[in-house]
Amino acid sequence: MVIGDWGWVNSTEQGKTAQIMKNIADTSKIDYLVSTGDNFYYDGVQSTNDIKWTERYENIYNGSLLGKDWYVTLGNHDYQGNVQAQLDYYNKNSQWKLPKRYYTVEKTLQSFPKITLLMIFLDTSPFDKNLHTSGIHTDIIQQDSTLQKKWLDSTLANSKAQWKMVFGHHPLYTAGPRKGTMGNYIATFKPVFDKYKVDFYVAGHEHHLGHLKPDNNHTEYVVSGGGGADITPISDYYVSKYTVSSYGFTLFKVDNQKITFTFINNKGEKLYEYIKTK
Repeated sequence: MVIGDWGWVNSTEQGKTAQIMKNIADTSKIDYLVSTGDNFYYDGVQSTNDIKWTERYENIYNGSLLGKDWYVTLGNHDYQGNVQAQLDYYNKNSQWKLPKRYYTVEKTLQSFPKITLLMIFLDTSPFDKNLHTSGIHTDIIQQDSTLQKKWLDSTLANSKAQWKMVFGHHPLYTAGPRKGTMGNYIATFKPVFDKYKVDFYVAGHEHHLGHLKPDNNHTEYVVSGGGGADITPISDYYVSKYTVSSYGFTLFKVDNQKITFTFINNKGEKLYEYIKTK
């Protein structure tokens, strides 16, 4: 399950979305969850004892989701708070997997012959030049985006995984309010994704659900930011295969030969499904 932009203020819609997630986990084998960032609005958390951990995370994503690992990325709103507290929270709750600001996880799909899924989790906020001068994202200026990009290139170059999925907060393509404004991210990441045939780039930041394909290259671009923050409007965009202004999340099913993803809203309705084969 992939959910983004969820730690809203007294969000009824976040609770509805979480309940649908729990309903699905009751009857399906959910291995783990991924957060595409903006985990706590508006200003992240202040410490590992911040009440937001209880009110906006533990009290909401419980039930059949308990015991499921969460692989987490950081968003721009998380950078308005104490990022180190989100890194340290694992010591209080081992489900919360954020070992570094960017990191990788590899899952084995088949033992003989070995087939794996490589998941790369980026820290995309340092690539937003506006955040460096905002005055409220003070931790941003300490991050070396050039070093992170070199790490991404090296990680992909050395991977023999059957499937490669990259997760980050900022989308490269969106049919939301930021449509046409993500040129810096496209210039930074798309050549790397194209070079190494990344299968999916999954982001949040825009508060809706979307599947975009800018050209005939390999990578599918997914926006999964409908976790609880106020929904953002959408408009027509020629690279959009499907975009909907809705709360919800994305369910990925990965096997040796195909990845299927489904957008599900907070009424439990399946809005869209796509299958990528290999």
